[in-house]
Amino acid sequence: MANSQLQALAKVRGMLDFVLHPSSPDTSGIPVEDERLQKVMEWVSKQEDPIDGELLPDASQTAKELLAKGLFKDNFTAALLNGIEPEDGGGVGTPFESEGNGDCLLNSVAALFAKEGGRGVRSAVKTMAVKLRLSVVLYGLKYMEIFLLEQDDHFGAWYNYTSDVRERLEKNGWHVVPDVDNNWHVGSSNCARLMFLAQLRSIAKPGAWL
Repeated sequence: MANSQLQALAKVRGMLDFVLHPSSPDTSGIPVEDERLQKVMEWVSKQEDPIDGELLPDASQTAKELLAKGLFKDNFTAALLNGIEPEDGGGVGTPFESEGNGDCLLNSVAALFAKEGGRGVRSAVKTMAVKLRLSVVLYGLKYMEIFLLEQDDHFGAWYNYTSDVRERLEKNGWHVVPDVDNNWHVGSSNCARLMFLAQLRSIAKPGAWL
């Protein structure tokens, strides 16, 4: 795997440990001027995106091209889809296996990036998946305030993928509450920032669901 990317992910998790427990009487969230957050943002500003310079893969790679890399068709899923295998980009496409280790989404995208074929493809996919995970975390931190401004019905603290993070924060003393007028939104920008940072910390670990 890409050791430097794994080290960077561990660094991010460590730097974001402060979000786990409130350190002041205010338990409603994290303000943008928080000194610990500013140190994180300063570090992020100096990091290079690990996929910068990577040639974007052709999203229309055919099943034949993917098989040539050493990937395997997912025959079980193909059977569920009645064996439909269009090669022209239409329909359901040809399902391929992706390791279900929590990185399944990243593994699937990484398979398009992978250049190595044969036995080396599994290692290439794992390495690229780590790079993609770090890229997601760094991008999320870099543009966090923009994401928070764009909070809509798809950014809530009550979905399955975020409920464990929210429950841990509440157990540790944070007061995570929904917006009075819209229960799909967290109650304030500081609370939303807390949830966003806690979720980024959670996914800054290989195997964690995105």
